[in-house]
Amino acid sequence: MEYFETAVLAYLTAPPNRFVSPQFALPLKDGLGGSCPDFVVLDFGVSTIYAVEVTTSGNPRNLLSRVREKDKRWLTPLRHHMSSISEAFDGWKYRLTLFVRDEVCRQIEEAVRNESDVFVVSLDKVVFEWRWDWQEGSAVNRLE
Repeated sequence: MEYFETAVLAYLTAPPNRFVSPQFALPLKDGLGGSCPDFVVLDFGVSTIYAVEVTTSGNPRNLLSRVREKDKRWLTPLRHHMSSISEAFDGWKYRLTLFVRDEVCRQIEEAVRNESDVFVVSLDKVVFEWRWDWQEGSAVNRLE
């Protein structure tokens, strides 16, 4: 795991109501899945499952092409897989969160503005703990 993924892992696991799995292998079934998001986050506090991608690229073209395939690549296979584990996950929301360089955040946010299930977080915020979302001494780091 590279430095920025390690920083994102610390950010993701700071709130106590989350379970995080790095490099979660989504099974290939009926032409869907077969990918490996950097992280999958089960947030029991908001009943939401997040596929998380981390990139330090200054050119968002490749990331945005994967985002256009988000349902086929990540969200639908994740929904099917988690529902096969337990029916409890049927009512959960499924989202994609992207951790990217600060200088491309606005460009990516603009590109995904019509995607209600895609969220963008600056790596600059993640790397520096003092920029996290703190409430009463506990991190509540948002993923959307």
